[in-house]
Amino acid sequence: MLKPVDLEKVKDLASRYVSAHNTQPAKWFIKGKEFLLTDDESRKLPFADPNSHDHLVSIGAALETMKIALSGFGFGLKVLSQSLRPCVEIRCELVEVSETDPLFPFLENRRSVRNKFRKANFSEKSALKSQFLNKANIKLVEDKKTITEVANDFNRANYHFLGQKDYLAELNEWLRFDRSDSSFTEDGLNPEAMYLSQVEAFGAKYVLKPSIFSILKKMGLAKTMIDEKSKVLSATAIAFLVVKEETDEISRGSFFMRTWLEFTQIGFSLNPLSCLTDFTFYNEKWSKRLHLNSDEYLLNAFRVGPTPEKLASNFRLPKEKVFLEKEI
Repeated sequence: MLKPVDLEKVKDLASRYVSAHNTQPAKWFIKGKEFLLTDDESRKLPFADPNSHDHLVSIGAALETMKIALSGFGFGLKVLSQSLRPCVEIRCELVEVSETDPLFPFLENRRSVRNKFRKANFSEKSALKSQFLNKANIKLVEDKKTITEVANDFNRANYHFLGQKDYLAELNEWLRFDRSDSSFTEDGLNPEAMYLSQVEAFGAKYVLKPSIFSILKKMGLAKTMIDEKSKVLSATAIAFLVVKEETDEISRGSFFMRTWLEFTQIGFSLNPLSCLTDFTFYNEKWSKRLHLNSDEYLLNAFRVGPTPEKLASNFRLPKEKVFLEKEI
């Protein structure tokens, strides 16, 4: 049986899963060997994620992260039943495992790095190619001409989404610019998580207000204000994640999480370019450019670069808001 002190360590590690806008929708109920994973529907993104795809992918990432965390203490999870709609309910049983997941040591250092990357050295580039260049479900792009094209497409897609008032208003609900905000260190995106200086944070706080952004659009200034081309161009590579169309969201989330940790394992950090693949036009464009088969789906894209010496803190919900008590 898992010791109480070890369970608390597992909870800390299991909370470090990937979620859109750092919404952290997973809720766990644990009783002895029984583990129930469900979701907090108030953390959905109805405008950015109208079909709850990213929401469920986050749940899949949470499940995989829990499995990896438990493996460090000699345990794993066996899924007994799974229901995703109309509500999430994944029932699992604690089981003993003989080996620690090789990705376990890298849970604590996984971050989304939202500033510019430093230039990778020769050995780092070699490690990246050796690990990922020949993987069928990861398309690695390294040439600067193509990365520049990705950067331009990303900027256009980002501008498209931010130009929608409902989308931008929803994003503002998850931006934490004020330290007085009770959620400043718990969820969403605060200036440290976004690697913004005080001056940059002050500017972003106002530029991203829907009323002001609308005025900037009319003045022709909005595109310049949100331009991220230099950040994308700093990437060593762009990584496109590919799954089979038939793959369910939980499996997609598992793949998403494990892939991110595999990059962390060799000293690289990621930053999602989600709006690029969320925009149907660009998803189809890059699916063709990457020669995906008709039964394959472009799940996401990342800019990839060496992990910086100083990482942002990992802002997570308190355990009492994630691991709850009830009969299961």
